Amino acid sequence: MKILRLFAVWLILLSSSWAAITFNGTTSRLSVANYAAIQSLSSLSIGIWSYRVGAGENNLGVMIDKSGTEVQGSSGFLLLNYQAGPSYLFETHLWNTSTGAWTFPQPSANAWHHILVTYSHSSTANDPIAYVDGVSQTVTESVTPAGTLGTEVQQLSIGNRNPGDRAWDGRLAEAAIWNVILTQTNATNLAAGTSPQTISGLVSYAQMCNAVNPTIDFSGQGQNFTQD
Repeated sequence: MKILRLFAVWLILLSSSWAAITFNGTTSRLSVANYAAIQSLSSLSIGIWSYRVGAGENNLGVMIDKSGTEVQGSSGFLLLNYQAGPSYLFETHLWNTSTGAWTFPQPSANAWHHILVTYSHSSTANDPIAYVDGVSQTVTESVTPAGTLGTEVQQLSIGNRNPGDRAWDGRLAEAAIWNVILTQTNATNLAAGTSPQTISGLVSYAQMCNAVNPTIDFSGQGQNFTQD
């Protein structure tokens, strides 16, 4: 079964027409309303297959977002392409005094890469761990988080920020969120094609293998995504 799974994933990633979902860099987005299992996560892991063509809308193409309008203490996380770096950028807005923001190296364009970011809100001293294709990356803190943790109820979006002004330019697939900190072994296995469903703590999982609307959530939470 594992061999069949790996073969299916690579068919998804190699196809340029029917597999994954294409985001146009201007208006595209998948979204689902907030629900308890993804709200104000104290431990967080985000995994996604990404194929970047351009910088994205306003040079800030978003892969996955739960930050709303990025209000400190009442917004969640954000993972995007930061073209000015150039780098990828992870932010958390759950701290009520200062947002936390970190960058890691931008992988090559016009190629599939698996991205995994883990973060614990247990302390403002924590840094995220970022993996590209299963390899741990150097993470640079650009803004130090401060304060205490708030509560957020923002919608979850893929391929754009919630206000709809940072569309991804390219394709995305296999977007997953866990409420636990994944390990190096998990990162290696996911980059090799292991299903997110095999890792405990899964709270959202959109395979995104085609443009069917709604996009089914395979995490067991039953929270399907609507395509804009």
